[in-house]
Amino acid sequence: MRKIKKILIIKGAAQYGVLRYVCDELMCAFCEFGCITSMLDLSHTSYNDIDFSHLEQNDMIFSFDVIGIDIYRMMNHKPFFWTFLVDPPFYLHERLLQLDGNVMVSCIDRNHVNYIDTYYKNIPWVCFMPHGGIVSEPLSFIPYLKRLYGISFLSSIGNINAINSVIDSIKYEYSSFAKEIIEMILDDINLPLENAVQSNLKAYNIPFNSSEFTELMFHFRAMDALRRYYKRLSLVKSLINQGITVNIWGNGWEETELANKKYSDLVVLHGNTVYTSVNNIMHNSEIVLCDMPFFYDGSHERIFASMQSGAITVTDKSKYLSEVFSDNDNIIFYKTDNIKLLASRIRVLQNDVGKAQNIIDNAIEASHQHTWRNRAISILEISENIITL
Repeated sequence: MRKIKKILIIKGAAQYGVLRYVCDELMCAFCEFGCITSMLDLSHTSYNDIDFSHLEQNDMIFSFDVIGIDIYRMMNHKPFFWTFLVDPPFYLHERLLQLDGNVMVSCIDRNHVNYIDTYYKNIPWVCFMPHGGIVSEPLSFIPYLKRLYGISFLSSIGNINAINSVIDSIKYEYSSFAKEIIEMILDDINLPLENAVQSNLKAYNIPFNSSEFTELMFHFRAMDALRRYYKRLSLVKSLINQGITVNIWGNGWEETELANKKYSDLVVLHGNTVYTSVNNIMHNSEIVLCDMPFFYDGSHERIFASMQSGAITVTDKSKYLSEVFSDNDNIIFYKTDNIKLLASRIRVLQNDVGKAQNIIDNAIEASHQHTWRNRAISILEISENIITL
C-alpha cells in the first residue's frame, strides 16, 4: 500500500511554458500509480481563495523551482514538500533560504546537488534527478527525408551586447570586478561561473563566507544568462559559416545580426512559438540542435523530447549525458570549440539515410526510460523511503 496517498501539485503562474505541461504529465502519472492527485494553479487562484486546511491533508506537495514556498510556510501542518529545480540553485537563492523541515530538493545536475549540500545547510534532503521528455500525442513518425525542416533550433536569445547593463544591475560593492568575471566566462565558455567568481575573489584577497558567496552568486546570475545567449549565437554563426542552414524558433533573434539579409539563405527565423507547437516542430525536423545550459553533469528536457520525437538529437555533452547515451549511436555530441567537425557530421547524416535512421531508432529506444512517468516513479519511491525514516 502506498505511504503517499494524496499529492498536491502547485503549478506556477509565470513558469516557463513547458513546466505547466510537465505538471499535467506528472499528475496523470501519480494518479496512475494510485495517488489521489490535485492541482493548485496559481495563474487562476488568489491567495484569499486558498483553503489551507484542505491543502494540509495532502501527504506530499510538489512544485518546480520552489514555487509555492510562501503558501507552504503558511500551513500549520506541513506535508512532505518536494521541489524539482530546473534552474541552477544560485538563480533561486532567496527561495532556497526559506526551505526547512520536511523538504526534498531535486536537481537536474549533480554539480547542483553538491552546491546545495555545501551552501544550504537548512535543506535536509537533496538528490539528483534529470528532466524527462514530454510524450506527445501518438504520431506516426514522418520519414526522415520527408520532414519539413532540416535542422531546427528552438531557443530564445537576449541582448549579448548588454554587458554594461548587466554590470549596472549588480550591487555597487560587487560591480568593480564584475566586468572581469564576465570577460573570464566569455573567454572560457566552459568555465563554471562559481569557479570564476571564487577565483576572482581570491585574486583580490576578498574574504568571503558561504552566506556571502551564495548572495554574490545570486547577484551575478545575469552573467550566466548573458553567457547562454553568447553561446547560442556563436553556435549558429559557426554552423552557417560552414554552409549549414538552420531554422530558428524563439524570442530575440530578430534583434541579432542573423536578421541581416546576407544570412537569409542560411538562417530561417520563424519567430516565437508556443510549447504546444514545439513537439510538432521536432516531429517534422530531421535534426534538432540543442544547446545545453551550463549543466556540466546534468540534462535538459529538450534532449529527451527530441529523441522521443524521431529526430536526430545534436547537443553538446555533459558527464551525465555521456553516461546514458552513446555518441554516433543514439545521439550526436559536439564540442563548442570544433563546430567545423560538427558541420561535417551533419552533412553525413543528411546524405546517409541509413545511418540517420539507425541513430533515430536507437534514440527512440534509449530515451524510453527518460519520461516524466518514470520520474514520477522515482519521486514516489524516494519520498516514501524518506517518510519511513
